[in-house]
Amino acid sequence: MLANVRQQLQNLNGVVFNDSEWRRFTEQYLDNPSDGILDKTRKIHIDYICDFIFDDERLENIYLIDKKNLMRNKVQIIQQFEQTGSPC
Repeated sequence: MLANVRQQLQNLNGVVFNDSEWRRFTEQYLDNPSDGILDKTRKIHIDYICDFIFDDERLENIYLIDKKNLMRNKVQIIQQFEQTGSPC
């Protein structure tokens, strides 16, 4: 699932993450282990733009969703999801 998210975010933002950049983006912003359900919800509704510094030191605004042109967004549907660990 994260591989698809990576591809869709690259397409949406017109960028390419190398493996170390993607790992840093997911660990520090997208799927931060310290984020609870409210933090994750806030990320989609309010903080959906991340100022990300790539390895070559360029700064890009990485959008999780395009709120101005909704047709540019892609949605992935899963049939079953099982969470391991704590619920929040």
